[in-house]
Amino acid sequence: MLNRIGIILFFLTLSVLSNAQGVVEGTVIDSLSSEPIPFASVKVVGQNKGANTDFDGKYQIKLPAGEYVLVFSMSMDGYVSVEKSILIIDGQTLPVSVQLQKSTSVQQIETMNVVHVKTE
Repeated sequence: MLNRIGIILFFLTLSVLSNAQGVVEGTVIDSLSSEPIPFASVKVVGQNKGANTDFDGKYQIKLPAGEYVLVFSMSMDGYVSVEKSILIIDGQTLPVSVQLQKSTSVQQIETMNVVHVKTE
């Protein structure tokens, strides 16, 4: 009986350790305005994992222990992507926040007036 309990505890410990993971979380903000960027993409290079930021620019990704590269982007609004190398440790939360800046090639149009003149 004692032997069976030992085997069960061994396999329970093994399954918990094999599923151990850490968390990377943070905020993505605009470098000029310091405002959060909602719906920015945070992707883990070489993995099928990632997240989008919420309305407050916050994200969270659970990953197994190891080294990863995160890519932060918001190309729809003309922001330049940023890559960050990280090290995830089992059971720990790693804070990684970034500032994205707009590309210098992107020009914003504040107001555009279109006038149509009908000639007869």
